[in-house]
Amino acid sequence: MYTNIYRLLLCFVFLICFYDSSLSQSWPILANDDINGYYRVSCAFGEIHPTNGDHFHEGIDIDCNDDIIVRPIEDGVIIDADSPNKLVIGHGTPVGGQYPRITKIHEFQRSQALVNGQSVTAGITNLGMVVSTWGHLHQEMWVYDGSIEHPINPLNNNESWTLELPAGHEDTYGPEINDVYIEPLTNVGNGSGSGF
Repeated sequence: MYTNIYRLLLCFVFLICFYDSSLSQSWPILANDDINGYYRVSCAFGEIHPTNGDHFHEGIDIDCNDDIIVRPIEDGVIIDADSPNKLVIGHGTPVGGQYPRITKIHEFQRSQALVNGQSVTAGITNLGMVVSTWGHLHQEMWVYDGSIEHPINPLNNNESWTLELPAGHEDTYGPEINDVYIEPLTNVGNGSGSGF
């Protein structure tokens, strides 16, 4: 009997000493926050998106019910809470003032209690709510490679930082190619699609 207690205690001590919560990841909408379980990927990373002029879709859109709480996918620090419907969170230890991983969340009503510099906890902190104005949550994930930030596919990338879709919510959305958009190497867009 004491052997099992010691084993359990040893496992608990191991978790406390070696678990790195800064790398914990979560889906932004938790099952207990949306008891109906209605959320699916409705727009994939990399699509040419027609909203506000054609542009490269730098994240994923998650269709979900209204009034659903949005939570951080990883522990971090709020670096931009200046807009009521956008939020930027830095993750990891900053190098030269730049966070190695960044999440950008759009199309939701940000909690007014959040301020720049505030710490957030993955799956715990209430960032705000999805509201009927947008009907979906836009989630972007960016990485800093030492010289520039660039967006990555939240569901499939080579950065060892991906979201895992909750069971029963596999990505069955097939991206559509409706246009070809050529972006100059200067990272300055011309604001127009190919016209096809």
